[in-house]
Amino acid sequence: MTPIDRTPDPEAPARAGKLMQTFRMPRELVSFLKDEAARGGRDLTAHVVRWLEGVRGYFGLPDAATALLESDRKRLGMERFEYLLHALYQRSIELREKGAGFDAPATPAPLAGVSRLPPKPAPARPEERPATAR
Repeated sequence: MTPIDRTPDPEAPARAGKLMQTFRMPRELVSFLKDEAARGGRDLTAHVVRWLEGVRGYFGLPDAATALLESDRKRLGMERFEYLLHALYQRSIELREKGAGFDAPATPAPLAGVSRLPPKPAPARPEERPATAR
C-alpha cells in the first residue's frame, strides 16, 4: 500500500507558489463557507484551501491509514468524493446501532445545554415513599 504523495507539483510556477482561481457557485454555498470560515477563525481562502487539502490528503491522517483507505477506495471502484460519502454513511449506520457519541472520550467537554445522560430522578420525599419504607 503506497501512501498518498502530498508533495507539491514540481511543474507549478515556482515564483508565485499559488494560483488564483475563480468559481461560480450559489450564494447559499458562499454564505455557508463564509460562516464556517468565521466560526473557525479563518479567512475564506484559508478555509476553502483547508477543506480541499483535507479531501486530497485524507485530512492529515497518518500514511498507514491513508494507504488503507486508498486501497479500499480503489477496490470499491469509487472516486474520492463517493468514497468519503460512503465512509460517512457507514458511520451513520454505526450511530443508528450504538447512538450518537458512543465512542466519545470518557470525559467529554460538556456542550452548552446538552446532557449526554438522562437526568437522575430526584430522591423521593418522605411523604411519597411507600408506608413500608418509613
